[in-house]
Amino acid sequence: MERIDVLPGWSAVDANAARLNQPGFDVIARHDGGRDIHVSVKSKTTGGGRLSFEIGRSFRRHPADVYAFVDTTQAEPWLVYLAGARTVERLALERHSKYQSDRGGNPDGLNSWSPCCSPRSSCPASRTVCAL
Repeated sequence: MERIDVLPGWSAVDANAARLNQPGFDVIARHDGGRDIHVSVKSKTTGGGRLSFEIGRSFRRHPADVYAFVDTTQAEPWLVYLAGARTVERLALERHSKYQSDRGGNPDGLNSWSPCCSPRSSCPASRTVCAL
């Protein structure tokens, strides 16, 4: 939110403060011209062996406009990758579908796993999202 607030004409509002456990997005970025952008913030910490960012399972019902991927595995200031939501969702679902197909699962089913993207993925499309 602090990074949005320093942009000329923009301010940020914590969506979870307006509604407890806001599904789909975490921040509402507002421009003086009247435009609102819903930002879904995803982070990855040092726990676990992969650097992947899950996009969650509610992205269809509660769409965001932009994903902000925060890499908290490094020292501050943390890297923040921004990507358009429809692109992220399409590529994450493609990666998820391939993962499911390779293991004999339903390529269209989300089951218990959330789609994600990763800069270390074997899928070149998912690397594209996070390498912005």
